[in-house]
Amino acid sequence: MKKVIYFVFLLIFLSCDERSEDSEAKKAIETVDEDRLLKNLEKSTLESVKNEFQKKGYSYKVNKITLVHKRGNEYSGILNITAYDQETTMLIEVVCDGTNMIWQIKEH
Repeated sequence: MKKVIYFVFLLIFLSCDERSEDSEAKKAIETVDEDRLLKNLEKSTLESVKNEFQKKGYSYKVNKITLVHKRGNEYSGILNITAYDQETTMLIEVVCDGTNMIWQIKEH
């Protein structure tokens, strides 16, 4: 009888441990997916900003964008540009639903 109880206890313990490892693996995969999504969004936003500046005839060079996830489909970040031979940063807000993206440069 004791052997059966120990065996059942061991099974329960091991199954809980596996679920914990599965949960950690899922979190790691989600983090990788979120990082990949963020990098793709940064790239798309950077290209969109460059195209818009070019259409408007601005002589700014768009260097880099760094975004962070705020909540839901909202992102906030820093846009690094060179204007008149001086590097400067601007705040940018981005909303993306997976298909469409809009961005707005915020004034300091």
